[in-house]
Amino acid sequence: MKENFDSNLDTVASLDAELERHYAGVSPAALDELRRAFAATGYVKIPSFTPPAVTRAVRAEAHALFERLAVRRNVRMRVTGNTPRILSNVRCADIRRDGQLIPAFYAAPALKRFVAAVFGEACHDTPYENERYMILSLRAAGDTHGWHWDDYAFSLIWLIEAPPKEKGGWVEFVPRTRWDKDDPDTVARVLREREVERRDHVRDDVYLLRGDTCMHRVAPLTGDAFRLVLNLAWASAEDLDKPVSHETLDELYG
Repeated sequence: MKENFDSNLDTVASLDAELERHYAGVSPAALDELRRAFAATGYVKIPSFTPPAVTRAVRAEAHALFERLAVRRNVRMRVTGNTPRILSNVRCADIRRDGQLIPAFYAAPALKRFVAAVFGEACHDTPYENERYMILSLRAAGDTHGWHWDDYAFSLIWLIEAPPKEKGGWVEFVPRTRWDKDDPDTVARVLREREVERRDHVRDDVYLLRGDTCMHRVAPLTGDAFRLVLNLAWASAEDLDKPVSHETLDELYG
């Protein structure tokens, strides 16, 4: 059953119009600064990412879908050196079936134009539908989304809820790295040879990540807290022209 939220935002067209007006207020200079920051590290935080009405509606839907549909996972991924996934998630297929705002948000042309301007190249819906959007949560001490790379180039992560900084759950990443899926020691080697960058976030922070070349993780919670994120992903043109396998996501949803 579809969740019912703000009726003024229940279609792609109406949501797109709200986003178009909002992004029109971003100056060319500010957009250029975001693009340069993303190009430098593969990470950039986007201030005031959505107008208040969209923020409230997406937040409400994410909470409702999570409370009703989340599945607890506790697995280790062999292809990333047995890094753990101790978390809860809501699959794309379940969000598409029961959601309203989140599928419309992903499909909104204004959103895709804006993030593509920051990415510095066109972005495309991921051919593998399970990758397009998902809801993920950490809630208990020890919960973590361990070291990994994404299957596709571009990700948007919206902190619907964020834990206090002293309880962990921050983002760590190593830019300009590549995943060798045939070598499970890749993660350990990167950690031996490269410096890890850390970013802290608060509720409603939104950041963009070059997930295929930034090895990244959500650090374990050090105490019970609530971290809830909406994750959207897009493919680059290069992704569309090469075979892409989905070992980690298939195992996480298995």
